Amino acid sequence: METIIAGIKFPNPFFNASGVCCTTQEELEILRDTGAGGIWTKTTTMEPREGNPFPRVFCLSPPPPTQTVKY
Repeated sequence: METIIAGIKFPNPFFNASGVCCTTQEELEILRDTGAGGIWTKTTTMEPREGNPFPRVFCLSPPPPTQTVKY
């Protein structure tokens, strides 16, 4: 199921959803090993920059149920 997007070849058309659940190199490496064709990320920088103060991410416990769409 190889696919080409903007001239870049991916092994399959499945990508993870871009989100805040990946904030470290270790988490990015876990995503790499999921079998997705590619990984969407938020903006990254080499140096820290001013922005929203911590905490910016809030986790719900237990997490809400996922929504499933059936066709």
